[in-house]
Amino acid sequence: SVVHAPFLEWRNYPLQAELTRKAPADWSVMVCNDAFAFANAELAASATAKAGSMLVVLLAEGIGGAIIDDGRVVMGGHGYSGEIGHTIVSAG
Repeated sequence: SVVHAPFLEWRNYPLQAELTRKAPADWSVMVCNDAFAFANAELAASATAKAGSMLVVLLAEGIGGAIIDDGRVVMGGHGYSGEIGHTIVSAG
C-alpha cells in the first residue's frame, strides 16, 4: 500500500490492491515512487547502469533518489534507499 503520499493526502492507501483488482489478470502490478521507477527504466535502457553503480536524483516538488548498485536497484531495509528528501542537514 502507499504508506504516505503527502501531495495526494494518502496514508496507507491500498493502491496496488486496487490496481490489481482492475487490471487484466495477466498483468503484474507494482507500485513504487518516481525515483525507483526512473532507476528501473534507466536499467532497462542503459548499458552503463547495468554494468555499474549510480545515484538517480529527481528534483520536483521534493528531492527523490534511488541507488543502482552492481546493476540492480537497491531498496534498503524499509524501501527508502536513496531517498534524500527528508534528510536533516545541520548548518555550518
